[in-house]
Amino acid sequence: EEMTLDIYLIHGIKSVMRQNPLPHLRASFGRSFPEATITEVHRQYWWWHYDTMREVIRDVVSVAEGRDSLLVGHSMGGLIALAAAQEIPRVRGVVMIFSPYTTHGGKFRRELAPKEDKDVPIISFGAAFDHVVPYYGTRHPRSLQHEIFWTDHVFGLTKTHRYTDRIAHIAAQHFL
Repeated sequence: EEMTLDIYLIHGIKSVMRQNPLPHLRASFGRSFPEATITEVHRQYWWWHYDTMREVIRDVVSVAEGRDSLLVGHSMGGLIALAAAQEIPRVRGVVMIFSPYTTHGGKFRRELAPKEDKDVPIISFGAAFDHVVPYYGTRHPRSLQHEIFWTDHVFGLTKTHRYTDRIAHIAAQHFL
C-alpha cells in the first residue's frame, strides 16, 4: 500500500491579516507534490503568546497523527512546525522559510520545543533583504540544504511564484 503525503502549511505572525504567502506556497507545493493533500493551518497568534502558539502546534499534531507528514512554516510558522514535528510520529521533514532559528528565535524555541531530540530532516531558507528575520539567523544547524533568496520577508512569496516554486522543488528533491 502506497503512503500518501499530507503537507501542512503554517503561517507566520500576522500573515493572516496582511500579505499571506500560504496561497502561493499551496500552488507551488501542489505542482511539486501532485499526489499530496495540502492543508493550510489557520489560527491567529501573536508575539509572546506561547499558549496560543502551543494551540497551533496541537492543531497540527491532532490532524497529522498517524499520517505521513511534511510541515512547511513561514517565519514563526517554521518554529511552530519544528516544535510540532517533535510530537508527530511519521513526519517526513520540516521546511523552514525565513524562520528565526539562531537570532530572536532562541527564546521561542526554548518555550515551544524545549528539547529537539527527534532528528527530523530539515531544509531552510533565508531572505537577503528581510527586515523581520535577518538571513544569517535562518539556517538550522541540521539543515540538509539552506538557500538565501534575493527578496524580503513576504513580498517575494506573495507577488511571484519564483521563490515558492524553488522552495517546493527543493522540498520534493528531499522529501518525495
